[in-house]
Amino acid sequence: MSDVKKVNIFLSYSRYDGKTADKIDKYFANSNVIIKRDIRNIETWGSIRDFMKSIREQDFAILIVSGKYLKSSNCMYEAIEIMKEQKYAERIFPLVTDKKIYESVGRSGYIKHWQEKCGKMEGELKTLDRVNSLKLTEDLKRLRNIAENIGEFMDAIADMNNPDENNLVTAIVDNLHSRGIKIIKDGYMMQPQSGLGADEKNQYLKMIESLQNQLKLEQADKHLLKTRLTMERKGLPPKLQTAIESERDSFPELHDINMHFAFECAGINITAGYVLHSLRKEAIKGSTPLAMLCTINNVEEELGLLVSAVSMRLNEKSGKSNNPCHGQ
Repeated sequence: MSDVKKVNIFLSYSRYDGKTADKIDKYFANSNVIIKRDIRNIETWGSIRDFMKSIREQDFAILIVSGKYLKSSNCMYEAIEIMKEQKYAERIFPLVTDKKIYESVGRSGYIKHWQEKCGKMEGELKTLDRVNSLKLTEDLKRLRNIAENIGEFMDAIADMNNPDENNLVTAIVDNLHSRGIKIIKDGYMMQPQSGLGADEKNQYLKMIESLQNQLKLEQADKHLLKTRLTMERKGLPPKLQTAIESERDSFPELHDINMHFAFECAGINITAGYVLHSLRKEAIKGSTPLAMLCTINNVEEELGLLVSAVSMRLNEKSGKSNNPCHGQ
């Protein structure tokens, strides 16, 4: 992955949301996404505050916005730091687990929380002499900074169309893909789950139709091939299994297709995502046609069946549950 650009993402979360943070961290393991988090990137006796300030130095930040997060001085310190960037909203991926943030009453409760903390600190400072209160004065400044900015922070987060926990990581892959940033995991490029807009999908369908015309796979051939592939599924090569599982994360709607029809060709794992990627390359760069590669290696029928299944999936209308692995 030396020629692949690394993407540094700061993971900002409350320790109470550690399990959710672990899932995100694990998802991007063995990829060019470098997750920066406290349990790994603060050296023994290192400065916690310096680490929190480093959020501005990263490419993006994932914020797990929970009730505990909004009441944590460390978490809000990180949030305020990223807000110092001019277009910070374009660099954050919020995961909102506390739905109160979407309501004015809920947001006002957190603002009140920080105002009360400021008031309490001010009261404490009045009981100390000036010399002993210097350090606490700096703490008070940070509390005031949070109290003054948390409203803007919550308004910005509440105004965003935030994915839920089940869709966060694939939404991040989609977002990065739309910026032209490729995510490589375990040696495979992660395909966007919902990155196919109507125009792009129509372009793929036209390319697939052209490919199907080249392959000319008859229904009888499909039936015999499906029977043979079903028998072979129990002994899939390890590398093909790895490719299929990798694509489950980035392109879950094609997983069942891969389980039935993905195959190997000349050492290459031909999955549904690989087919779409190859067609794009053929259209843009004029690379070697996939059909020619499969024909030379006597697996054009396998390609025809896989392409047929992908075509049916792309043609499905939202809300329908037609399974391209049946009834062909």
